Amino acid sequence: MKLWQFILRRLILMIPLLLGITLLTFTISHLVPGDPARLAAGLHAPPEVVEIMRRRLGLDKPLYVQYYLYMKRLIRGDLGTSIMTRRPVIEDILTRWPGTIELTTFAMIIIILMGIPLGIISSTNKDKPLDHFLRIFSLFGVSIPSFWLALLLQLLFCKYLKIFPLGYRIDPGIYLKRITGFNIIDSIITLNLKALLNSLWHIFLPAFTLALQGMATVQRLLRSNMLDALTQDYIRMARAKGLPERKVIYRHALRNSLIPVVTVIGLMYGGMLGGTFIIESIFSWQGLGRYGARAILNLDFPAIMGTTIMYTVIYAIANLIVDILYAYLDPRIRY
Repeated sequence: MKLWQFILRRLILMIPLLLGITLLTFTISHLVPGDPARLAAGLHAPPEVVEIMRRRLGLDKPLYVQYYLYMKRLIRGDLGTSIMTRRPVIEDILTRWPGTIELTTFAMIIIILMGIPLGIISSTNKDKPLDHFLRIFSLFGVSIPSFWLALLLQLLFCKYLKIFPLGYRIDPGIYLKRITGFNIIDSIITLNLKALLNSLWHIFLPAFTLALQGMATVQRLLRSNMLDALTQDYIRMARAKGLPERKVIYRHALRNSLIPVVTVIGLMYGGMLGGTFIIESIFSWQGLGRYGARAILNLDFPAIMGTTIMYTVIYAIANLIVDILYAYLDPRIRY
């Protein structure tokens, strides 16, 4: 199978995946106790107004009819109207998803730039004090709850030390021309150094909080794989040929140890997207996760469905990219 055929096949398989996700999410969200018609009409609205709102939202119809009507609109690209914002859900998502992707991608960059080097250092200094320190650090990273770490870092660095700002993606007083919706990319495109530095200043703390657990996981996994690879015959052969130790580590041991790490990183990217619900809410980050969290609290069915579909698509695409990277890291893999 050629690569383009593999990609096409995976894209087609996303259709039943989306159908299953929409059916599951639609059913669960409608079984949650609460009355979205009451929330939309107002807590003190008279019963007749609530009933009118229920008919307007289509909540008076059987559940299977509501699902059929929703899927009929979804095929046309209509995700409905948010009960919270009174705007089309697709507009809300397009406004907020760059913030979530920017936060998650920046966190992934931190994971790669710190997790992989720490894993290499730990494996090449096995059972030395540095290795013990890094193993304790990684154990701390995978054990600590992200919401507790977020509150702790926020209290320390935002309130007491006042090193990092709290909330927003960029200071309100800084002008930035919107092109892509991604603050960092727009700052680079427009050569706005002040906006770039301010955006990085705002994003670092929530991204680091989101990345710590993944960074520790990558470090531990790579250390284990590297220690196993360094005992293999091809490594002994490379050393017997007189290759420099640096080349043995990075060209031979590291490359063969990266394939399971890439798998974990790809799955981790999707997992971090789910984690943004908590991090964005704590740091007041204007992204899709905070929008989805508010939608759940307000029983905003169209917003819940739209957020879920968006997360599913991003997760599936991230896994597809990981599969394609396999062929680059290991030429023996053929589709």
